[in-house]
Amino acid sequence: MTTIPLLPYRFKRWGWILVLPVLVAGILMNVWVIEPEWLSFSLESFDWRLFSDDFVGQARSENVFNELVVTVLLVAFFFLVFSKEKVEDEFIAQLRMESLLWAFFTHLLLLMIANWVFYGGTFLTVLMYNMFTPMVIYLARFRYVLFQTQKSTTDE
Repeated sequence: MTTIPLLPYRFKRWGWILVLPVLVAGILMNVWVIEPEWLSFSLESFDWRLFSDDFVGQARSENVFNELVVTVLLVAFFFLVFSKEKVEDEFIAQLRMESLLWAFFTHLLLLMIANWVFYGGTFLTVLMYNMFTPMVIYLARFRYVLFQTQKSTTDE
């Protein structure tokens, strides 16, 4: 059986260290619109007009706190999802595959429901959160099934 190359187990610790504070910061950022001044830059940004062939350039102040939070959160989830367990065997590999399929199907179902329930700017907000649902669902199911398996093994 071909093995999937995974990150070493120590990356899992770094994933948890990164994900918890950044997740809190991301939630607070969306609730109270936090934009630290030291992350604001004056940038020349270009807007492409949909029905025009020209670019319109304008200098404006941009805060990169959103981008920083999303990037660190994606890296943290990457570490959590793609790092090895202490014991990596066929059961774990099978559980990874099942959890990945579960996460993908649930993600698509939530996306289809959101497509019919939310409109306009609310839909874009749902899409922003939906960017993280496959990783969250994968981790939740993988950890839950692993916990239930370990619990039933210790009960016997």
